[in-house]
Amino acid sequence: MLQIQDLQRQLNQVSQEREQAQDALHLNNRRLRSIFEYSNDAIFVIDPKRDRILEANPRAAAMLGYSREELLESVRISSIHPDEMDQLRAFGEQVLKQGHGWTNELTCLTKSGDKLPSEISASVIPFEGEDCIISLVRDVTERKAAEAALRQSEVRFRTFVENAADAFFMIGPQGRVQDVNRRACESLGYTREELLQLSVPDINAELSPEALMVLKQELSFQATTVIETWHRRKDGSVFPVEVSICRFGSEDNPREIALARNITERKQAQAAMAQLAEIGELSAMIVHEVRSPLTTVLMGLESFRGMELPERAQMRLELALEEADRLKTLLNEILQYAREQTLKVIDIDLLALVRKLQGAIADLPYAQERALQIESSLSEAWMKGDIDKLKQVFINLIRNACEAVEAGNTVTWRINSAPQPHHVCVSIHNGGPPIPPEVLEKLGQPFFTTRSGGNGLGIAIVKRIVEAHQGEFSIESSAEQGTVVRVILPLVQAIG
Repeated sequence: MLQIQDLQRQLNQVSQEREQAQDALHLNNRRLRSIFEYSNDAIFVIDPKRDRILEANPRAAAMLGYSREELLESVRISSIHPDEMDQLRAFGEQVLKQGHGWTNELTCLTKSGDKLPSEISASVIPFEGEDCIISLVRDVTERKAAEAALRQSEVRFRTFVENAADAFFMIGPQGRVQDVNRRACESLGYTREELLQLSVPDINAELSPEALMVLKQELSFQATTVIETWHRRKDGSVFPVEVSICRFGSEDNPREIALARNITERKQAQAAMAQLAEIGELSAMIVHEVRSPLTTVLMGLESFRGMELPERAQMRLELALEEADRLKTLLNEILQYAREQTLKVIDIDLLALVRKLQGAIADLPYAQERALQIESSLSEAWMKGDIDKLKQVFINLIRNACEAVEAGNTVTWRINSAPQPHHVCVSIHNGGPPIPPEVLEKLGQPFFTTRSGGNGLGIAIVKRIVEAHQGEFSIESSAEQGTVVRVILPLVQAIG
């Protein structure tokens, strides 16, 4: 009796274990079906020998544009890979032989005719009594596009780097040079391979390894740091550079990009400007020192005019007075050119100023028997400027124009809108002989003149005054149009 009971218990236990196994199997099948049905990848079960799709999930149907029924009943594997069957067969043989395989060299042709670049992972599975292949197919169109865009971006970046006017350096941990451009090699005299063996202290004449570490600690990912330093060439010579440094990467693996610009010419220009400023100050001091005794000399010479002098002595006195007065004028112009142009700015109606000057200039000797004609497309032209200095500009230019033409000719003074917005163009035209090109390009240089008794400072001072008003000055001259001097000035208001 006990044996029968034991046997009954064993049968019950076996039955329970079988039910549990069946339940676990059903649960596992449901899980697999859920994975199959809701996978983001397309899943196919295929029989490569019969060129058939045996099973496909919804994602497979959506990706290729077919219904599930179409995939299983009418669509062949060869219609999805019409141009790649040799590659597909080789891939299938590899999977059947090894039990698994992976490729990213195949595409899938959709129902609409689009080719989708695909990534395929496959393994062997028994299906309907045959060894078939289950394939997980992922559409990598977006990833391929992103990779292509990245490659294009890298090409553009490399093109920019290689053609940059500045030397480019990519700096890695411990200050090692990881990449450079052609300009870096040219400026330092190394080959690219040689530079990649160096670190920043080998190139920078001022940075020790310790100072480099301090600098790297001060850099941030949010801002560009600009420093002036000195680089050392392969031959040992050094030159000044301005370096813009930007950190990138991650906190765990930070790197730096540095763009270095040779500023030798800038430094030379700054030194030259400083020297010119010193010369200007020295000139002003000399002029000031000379003007005082010159005034005394002129006063003494003027006193001789009241005396009865022999004719020869009188001629010498007049010549001395004339030369002394010319020297006084020259000294005043040198002082005016050497000094910084400081402006007493007020609101000026430029058109009203020009019309007012017309009457005053007409009475001057050089304007006699010349017609001074004013033309304007504006009713008002308000600007901020120094009225006395602007008078000096226009009087000087009108005088030059009048002296360039014979008596009976016309000098035209025009005030119109400039090509630039909110600017006015004041032009002075004379129809005299053209200025030769070799002379025209030198006008405005101090002490260059073609006029007897001139010193070349008049136009030079005019240019400085115009530039102090944030304006532009130019001269054009030809046999057809004569000579036109243009002064372009910024406006506060212009009314047409």
